[in-house]
Amino acid sequence: ALEAYDTYLRAEREERTGRGDGLRRALQLYERAQELDPGFAEAFAADARLSVYLWRTAYDDIVQSALVRKRAYEKASKALELDLAFSSPYAVLGMMQVIDRRYEDAINSVSQALSCAAFCCSSRIRTSAMIATIMSKRPSIVSGTAPSRYQCGSRPSPTMALYSGASPSRGSDRPSRR
Repeated sequence: ALEAYDTYLRAEREERTGRGDGLRRALQLYERAQELDPGFAEAFAADARLSVYLWRTAYDDIVQSALVRKRAYEKASKALELDLAFSSPYAVLGMMQVIDRRYEDAINSVSQALSCAAFCCSSRIRTSAMIATIMSKRPSIVSGTAPSRYQCGSRPSPTMALYSGASPSRGSDRPSRR
């Protein structure tokens, strides 16, 4: 498990370079982390997230669009199979559904992401961006359906409060350090 986590961290570093060779290497490292620990949901979710990025930005020199789209769905599904309480795969599915113009499905995925206990900051940012995109395309879908809070301890989400029309709290919504 430790080697899988180390490999995952190296993949994250490579992904953050934003360069084609780094992104290609990140995919390989995520795959390796999954081989080392087939129960490592975060590695599958990160792989799905990077695959969506590659799909959206048309990095066909790294992996063909149709293949990367399929890969993203498969990896997100596997991450959910491993851990239904993990928000990131729902956020990734929501992004993919927005791209596919499946806005109702995207709202359902976003709602699932927001209801997960393991709702990290990067998922919150992606989810907020998806809601803004959906609202710009189909405001009637979101009206009255977006949750105004997420469960991460008992802290409200200022971003979601704005979308639902409620007043955001003044307190910090950053997760505590472990």
